[in-house]
Amino acid sequence: IITQIEAINPNDIHTFKDWRTYTDQIKELQTQWRKTGRVPRAVSEELYLHFRTACDIFFDKRKEFMRDRNKQISEQGDRKRAIIEEIEQIVAEERWPEGHSRIQELQTEWNEMIHTNKHQALFKRFREACDTYYTHHKALYQAQREESKESVATAKQLLARAHELAAIESPSDADREEAVTLQRDFNQLGYMPRKTRRKLQDELKEQMDAFFNKLRASDKPRGDRRGNRNNNRRNFGPTSPYGEEYDRIQRRKEQLESDLQTYSNNKERLSVTSSAGENLLKMLEERCDSMQQEIDELDLKLRDIRKEQRAQQETDAPAEAPEQGKEE
Repeated sequence: IITQIEAINPNDIHTFKDWRTYTDQIKELQTQWRKTGRVPRAVSEELYLHFRTACDIFFDKRKEFMRDRNKQISEQGDRKRAIIEEIEQIVAEERWPEGHSRIQELQTEWNEMIHTNKHQALFKRFREACDTYYTHHKALYQAQREESKESVATAKQLLARAHELAAIESPSDADREEAVTLQRDFNQLGYMPRKTRRKLQDELKEQMDAFFNKLRASDKPRGDRRGNRNNNRRNFGPTSPYGEEYDRIQRRKEQLESDLQTYSNNKERLSVTSSAGENLLKMLEERCDSMQQEIDELDLKLRDIRKEQRAQQETDAPAEAPEQGKEE
């Protein structure tokens, strides 16, 4: 029995589960010792001292382990309360999508700590906080799935029309306006999975590039329509009554407005959970401000052109002839 007890090295035991297993073995050996009966007096005291020393070494080491473990449990109790309070704060602030990664980190930290009945009340509170979060997160996910279905269906309708516009050989001004509106409507669509949105955006860009390439080609001068084949000069009239410069500025303004809408949508969907995310958000805001400033400047230029054109028309208009008097 003494040999079996001494074969258990307390220095090799590091977990509460192993300590419990070896403690049960030692107690079973102690029971066997008591059942062995009497031994000669000459060796009795020596054997008992040897047996008692082996047991004391084991249980002294176990007592030291339990003292350190109880101290760790007490410290972890404070940390568990802090974890619960942080989860409850996320729930109170309704940070359903952006709080998900943080909730998972806190759950992982919790699971790596000691599980003990002393923290049963804390565990109950922790589980209730997590259940509350995931109940709302699940509801939001379901709502996003429904929104995604509607957004994808609408996006496919817009793409179908984009294919039709791209097939037009000689786009008109009305077609151009429709293309700009179509892009704006696409950028304003609701939630879609990131990969799905990227795929649809790429398809839309391909069709819009084809459309605007044809539009720019149709904007080039087409030659003298009066049939003078020897004349290499091409006559081309602007699409608006204010001239080519006005049209160019107007197209630039519409493109900026479309880009601004895209940036604004991306800014609203951006989840800021790190310093890198904050920097990206700041860059988006600066870009939006820059585009809005350019849009305002282009508006002023368009207004000046219209004003100058009207003033020129008034100057070029023939003066009304004075009424001639009758001869006396």
